Amino acid sequence: MKYKYVTLVFFAGFLCAKSISQSAGDSCIDLRYPIYTLDQIDSSANLSYAGLNSVPDYYSVKDKLVGKTCNAGTGCDYSNTSLVYDIWYPSPAVFNYADSALPVIFFFHGGGFSDCSFRKEAYKYCRAFAQRGIIACNVEYRRGRVKDGNKTSPEQLLATYRGVQDANGAIRSIIKRQLDGGTVYKIDTSKLFVGGGSAGGIISLRLAFYTQAEMDDAYRGVSAVLGPIKKDDYIGPLSINFSIKAILNMWGEILESDSTDADSPSYITGTDDRVPVISFHGKLDPTVPYSTLKKYFSTGARATAAECGFVYQINPANKYAYVHGSEPIYNRVIELNIPTEFYSDSNAGHGLGGNANYGLSTNNVDSVQNYIVSRAAIFFRKVINNTADNTQQTRFDDTMNNSTGCPVTNSFHFKTNQESLKIYSRPSDKNNNSLRVSPNPTAGIITVTYNSNSRGKLDLKIYDRIGKILFSKTESAITGSNSFNLNLSNLKPGIYDLELSNASVLKSVKFVIEK
Repeated sequence: MKYKYVTLVFFAGFLCAKSISQSAGDSCIDLRYPIYTLDQIDSSANLSYAGLNSVPDYYSVKDKLVGKTCNAGTGCDYSNTSLVYDIWYPSPAVFNYADSALPVIFFFHGGGFSDCSFRKEAYKYCRAFAQRGIIACNVEYRRGRVKDGNKTSPEQLLATYRGVQDANGAIRSIIKRQLDGGTVYKIDTSKLFVGGGSAGGIISLRLAFYTQAEMDDAYRGVSAVLGPIKKDDYIGPLSINFSIKAILNMWGEILESDSTDADSPSYITGTDDRVPVISFHGKLDPTVPYSTLKKYFSTGARATAAECGFVYQINPANKYAYVHGSEPIYNRVIELNIPTEFYSDSNAGHGLGGNANYGLSTNNVDSVQNYIVSRAAIFFRKVINNTADNTQQTRFDDTMNNSTGCPVTNSFHFKTNQESLKIYSRPSDKNNNSLRVSPNPTAGIITVTYNSNSRGKLDLKIYDRIGKILFSKTESAITGSNSFNLNLSNLKPGIYDLELSNASVLKSVKFVIEK
């Protein structure tokens, strides 16, 4: 039987949560938008998941990324400084962890396993997940790759393998810390997700789909020098087991040996590793193939790497491996009837920036990141509620998916203690009689009227249809009727959400700008 040890995400309250102003009864939160504001998110940084033993972290002056040298020298670092993580979670002031737990995503940053990369590149993704009620762990891991042109070098194989080892250890350690009572948040260990971009997507896919035997087949000879992918070098002991609910794969790949199917990732078997996948990938990706590529290994002197007291050599008989990108991964899971969604962009290369927009009307990186997180959160919710199999459209080529993922009845069937949840949501317009916008439609000048139960500060924010904040202002409210004038004439014609909030109230209403 395959046991999967992967980055996890927990979705409990965020999936079916209540505004503190709402009564009991289920409601399907619109996860296209944040549930929490940034000031309602707490975080901790540089938390160690290293055990008592020092683990070697190889670094090299030859490790470069986009022409940038990453290290001043070459050697081994035994300080365990790479074995750290950051975490974002809804504050205990707005969510009652004493009664309920939340999902968690273990997120791994990209950067080609180069020491030039760093986990801060994933901060915005993690904050956006936390704002949707998903505890987000941003895990750092050992890297230290040295490239060999277009060939796969021994250092790259070693760096990837170490990353999978660290990912396993980090997840066990974070669970262990909670079991020991060392956290103010609570993770639902039955709802664990993994995800990341590029190298982070690669780690996540290996965590979900590779057994030790498959790692040994793809990374031949590596376990002889680095040991198994599950090692007792971390805070979390090997006795802690976990499984994953789904994967967020952003421009990642599956590498398989030359003895496997050249057209399809055969390590995804569909028997005991039926892990749902949501993928994003640009068709013009020059770094990680969108489809399938035969990737050759280093030869001659470059087939050997000396690191931290051991020597690893790629067997000359191993000429190449198959690298399957997101499209063949999607085709494989569709063939096996595993829930999936696939988003492709014909104008996108590797990662975001440039022309990458995945069907949005903008290629603004923050907007596209927010869109990816929103689609992943909605997909994860469907997986938890066993409704992902009912999705009629699973592939989106240059097309924006604007669905909420909610059932037609707007009834949410995820079971939780509703009275214990103190989570903010966007109520429907028809139940929002105390908040009005006029005129609606408007040419740009609006009057916001609101009937308040108390005096105090109110935050007014304007969101576009993908959740980007376009306008923000703080006003002072009095008890009773309030009226605020806003000049939004700089906004383009379209549909917008006005959000009004304070410490105990969050309301929203849609309005239209026409010019």
